[in-house]
Amino acid sequence: MDVSVILPTYNERGNIVPLIEAIQRELGRAGISYEVIVVDDNSPDGTWQVVESLAHTYPTVRLIRRMNERGLTSALQRGISEARGDVVVWMDTDLSMPPEKIPELLASLPEYDLAIGSRYVKGGKDTGHSLAAQAFSRTINFFAGLFLGFDITDYTSGFVASKKEVFDRITLREGDQSREVEVQLGLRNDTFSEIVSGADAGAVVLPPRAPSIFGQ
Repeated sequence: MDVSVILPTYNERGNIVPLIEAIQRELGRAGISYEVIVVDDNSPDGTWQVVESLAHTYPTVRLIRRMNERGLTSALQRGISEARGDVVVWMDTDLSMPPEKIPELLASLPEYDLAIGSRYVKGGKDTGHSLAAQAFSRTINFFAGLFLGFDITDYTSGFVASKKEVFDRITLREGDQSREVEVQLGLRNDTFSEIVSGADAGAVVLPPRAPSIFGQ
């Protein structure tokens, strides 16, 4: 399995080095072949310069510096389109998501199309966000569940692993919207699993979801 870890960044100079080092440590320990792709929107704090320097030291690190584009969703799409791996992983760069869970996400993929690091399965935890942000996330997830079903517990998760071939069927739209992959997955018959995110508990893998009434 060749894995491409995609990190969309904007003003993450203080976080990007420890995050990349943690990803390298965990995937190296697991014996997983990988690359780290940082898609930076020309951060004023010089995040791209830090990554550029790292890329000279570590051949597994790649930088995509976008000069005239902005937005999380389009950054993810750019990273996916340039990924060399047959599996893609993406996560937020605010250090709220545990890189040590990446191997657990990947372990689900031989059976499932996509694996989600969920804060809302049993044992999950939302770390690094304010109470207001947590309340907003839960509200969005509740209404998403009403329309799309509660098989997915965390529609706003930014911690996902997916077979790259899934994106032959899903197109990410422009704009900095919430996690569109999970939302679009709720409209399809793709299979998924969820594991605990933001906690030290072991992986929790849900059974395959029932076909959606909105499935294509």
